[in-house]
Amino acid sequence: MYNNYTSTGPVIPHTLNSYSMNNLIIVYYCNPSNKNIPAKLFLDNKYIPLHNDSNNIQEKKIDAYAHIYDIIKHVSENGGHPSISNYTENLSGHKFHQFRIKDKLERGMLIRIPYFVYRNQLLILLNAFEKSDNYDPNKLNRYINVKYNETNIYYKDFVKNPNHYEKYQ
Repeated sequence: MYNNYTSTGPVIPHTLNSYSMNNLIIVYYCNPSNKNIPAKLFLDNKYIPLHNDSNNIQEKKIDAYAHIYDIIKHVSENGGHPSISNYTENLSGHKFHQFRIKDKLERGMLIRIPYFVYRNQLLILLNAFEKSDNYDPNKLNRYINVKYNETNIYYKDFVKNPNHYEKYQ
C-alpha cells in the first residue's frame, strides 16, 4: 500500500505511473484493519496451483489466471471504460462496473470481478465471485445481491480511504 497522500488522494510513485495517459495501475481493494483483500483472495484460492494438484490441473489454473490477467490488463491499458471489452459491463444502479469472464477451469461458470476507475489513475478490483450458468434465478439473484452489497461497502470504504489498496501482482 502507498501511504503518501495529497488532499485529492494517494500520490502514485513516478516509477509506477510511467505509462501512457490511458494506462491505469491495477490494484486490489484492501481493508488494512482486517487484511481483507476480497478479489485477491477469491482469485488466488481458485487459480494458484496447489502442490498436490496434478500437472494438468496446475497448467489449467495458470492458463486460466493468465487469461483473466490479460483481460484486466487490456481494460486497464484502455482507460478502464466498460465499453472497450466484451468482458466488461456497466452495472445499472451501482458506481462500479464488472468483468464477466468465462471460467476456463469449470465449464458453465462465470467469474465476476466488480471494479471502478479512481481519478483516472487506478483500476480498483473490488471483489470477485462466480456464477453458474445453470442456476435457480431466485437463489442466484439473492447471492449476487449479497455480493454487490459487499462490493458497495468496499467501494464506499475506498472512496473514504483511498490508500486502501494493494498493488495487483
